[in-house]
Amino acid sequence: MEIRAKPVDGGEKVSISMKGADHKGIVHAVVSVLADLSFSIERAEVKTEDGMASDEFLCVPPCNRMSSTEDLEKLIQSRLGMYSDFRGEVTGLLLSMPLFRSSETEVWSGTWGQTRVAVKVMTSRGKDEKLKEEMAIWKQLRHPNICTFYGLCSFHGGGEKIGIVMELCCTDLTTRVHSSSSLRRRAKLRWMRDLSSALSHVHAMQIIHRDVKPANVLLDGSERVRLADFGLARMTTDRLHNTGETGTYRYMAPEVIRSDPYSEECDSFSFGMTMWEVWTRERPFVNLSPLQTAYAIASGIRPDMKKVRKEKGASKVISKCLQHDPEERMRMVEAMRSLSSLIRARSSCAPW
Repeated sequence: MEIRAKPVDGGEKVSISMKGADHKGIVHAVVSVLADLSFSIERAEVKTEDGMASDEFLCVPPCNRMSSTEDLEKLIQSRLGMYSDFRGEVTGLLLSMPLFRSSETEVWSGTWGQTRVAVKVMTSRGKDEKLKEEMAIWKQLRHPNICTFYGLCSFHGGGEKIGIVMELCCTDLTTRVHSSSSLRRRAKLRWMRDLSSALSHVHAMQIIHRDVKPANVLLDGSERVRLADFGLARMTTDRLHNTGETGTYRYMAPEVIRSDPYSEECDSFSFGMTMWEVWTRERPFVNLSPLQTAYAIASGIRPDMKKVRKEKGASKVISKCLQHDPEERMRMVEAMRSLSSLIRARSSCAPW
């Protein structure tokens, strides 16, 4: 694996490029090193063609400098060996404790070799096909802000079941936002910038997530975003499956509520609702029933924008994402750029 790091934009940013045989540990190695060094990932382009990876990360370093780009290259290279390659079938898995349970699924923590993982299992019989559909989409995605998919596992006790094995994270945005007495503006900007980056990659892969909400935005030990739960995701070309009323009403785009044709812009709307909640630390339409919420959104009613009015840059992104007309909404690539600019504007970091 060839790894190159070089300063760009007069030393204010660092470009990291990697070329070589595809290895699922690449993204882990880069993200872990950058997290340790408090680097901010502004853009990530990860792609594989004919088994060869060609990845590039554009990063903003912290105020403390490293001695050289060679040090960064060596750190990433050494970290590559710490991660296991992707496997289609995960064996040797040990489950430890349940993390989450719903009417259809449960999530367990566990270990796979030296790696701590989470395992998602369908509790309802005959639902394994849903997991296989989720796997078919999730395994296409490789991005530092998307929860890593490791593979499938099988359980034979009490009837054979399958589970999705994925990266284990510490918490989610719902818990983090509503259990804290205060949130730093920079943290909120970084979370939403990273979420928009993840969704930009999802959309570039011609996939619609269809269930973007704080509960599906996980945070790792360094509080970096990991977008998860692709159970409702669909390819943009798979029009037969673009059913209406898919997702959670509170974050659902009006065209989805009305069962009209829709595209990836429905994720932009859900992103806007999520960002409003992160900024205000209030759940949108909390006093309305699900049916009342659906009617309000479909009728053009939005959460109180006065509550984010003081944050001009952030309120502009939220407002653009919550436009009634999908064509008028801010695309996730645009949101990522706008939020990156807001982060840079607040940074007093010296050139690297």
